[in-house]
Amino acid sequence: MRLQNLYLENFRNFSKIEVNFSAGTNILAGDNAQGKTNLIESIYFLAYSKSYRTSSLSTLLKQGYQISKVSGLVDNDSFTKELTIIIDDNVKKLYVEKKSVDLRDYLGNLQIVLYEPFTLIFSGLPRERRRYIDRAIVNLDRKYLLDIANYNRVLQQRNLLIKSRHSEREEEIWDGEFIKYAIPIWKARFEYLQKLGAEVEKLKEIFFRANDEIEMGLKTVPPLSTGSEMWAEEIKNHLSLLKQKEKQIGYTLLGPHRDDLVIMMNSMDMKLFASSGQLKAILILMTLAHINIFYSVYGEYPILICDDVDTELDEQKRKSFLSALKSGIQVFLTTTNKDLSKMVPDAELFMVKEGSIYKESNQ
Repeated sequence: MRLQNLYLENFRNFSKIEVNFSAGTNILAGDNAQGKTNLIESIYFLAYSKSYRTSSLSTLLKQGYQISKVSGLVDNDSFTKELTIIIDDNVKKLYVEKKSVDLRDYLGNLQIVLYEPFTLIFSGLPRERRRYIDRAIVNLDRKYLLDIANYNRVLQQRNLLIKSRHSEREEEIWDGEFIKYAIPIWKARFEYLQKLGAEVEKLKEIFFRANDEIEMGLKTVPPLSTGSEMWAEEIKNHLSLLKQKEKQIGYTLLGPHRDDLVIMMNSMDMKLFASSGQLKAILILMTLAHINIFYSVYGEYPILICDDVDTELDEQKRKSFLSALKSGIQVFLTTTNKDLSKMVPDAELFMVKEGSIYKESNQ
């Protein structure tokens, strides 16, 4: 998969730009606060119709403007399509080949894997790690979006029920709905982490010793048994036990919205005991592993975007990361050091300055 070009109009600090990209590695260089992160954010936005940095559409608009446009030409072995998103009066309009489409038909035309800052994943709240897992699963199976939406809807309704007077029958109905929509999310998360762990195991010697044991797990509330066939009964029992406490507190105390990602190395929780270098290394392995899983599902590679590689990775890790990438992957890297382009054979260098972008020789 490849993004051939990108057109931006009134997006963040860009007034109007159009740029053609390499099918290989594209290095976006420039000083801080010039628009590098805004540029890769626009690529992510073009893929998923949402930002990974903000939930507010208005913040994506260039100051003083009400309309913004993001457009790009995407190709792979089977199609070439023009994707367009227009933000008008805080409303998104999605287009494929200039034809208006809904989100279901829009998603999947451009697939992105985002290398995220390790501090967000390992130092952030559990919800950041849940988002990380969910984003990866959606990357592989768009139907999972519907599972998440259904669960959030039922969770919201159940929380409203807890706070209000209701009959026992109403409680039974919404507990049943809650269980019905919680289980597919747990199944998807467990299955994905099992696959991710298996791929990380294959790649671990890039950074770790052969005898280091790395495990990917999901901490759930309540703890779930190994076999999913027992989950419905287990959850039902826990809901009954927590009934009075939930009424006192006013919200649901168990479910996928309480999950957390757990990564163990040699039986120790990496969030608690690993160094920042080890955490960065494991996140690289998880990114590479996900790319391999994506390829096994679709038979092609997604586009990889990495922001601020100077801060996130030291020179040795950058070299290991880039050398481990398979040929055929289009990559976007942002950096303050344009000499990074000399480390990557055939990379194209783009300079970003004050909301403008231009190609520069990396010789």
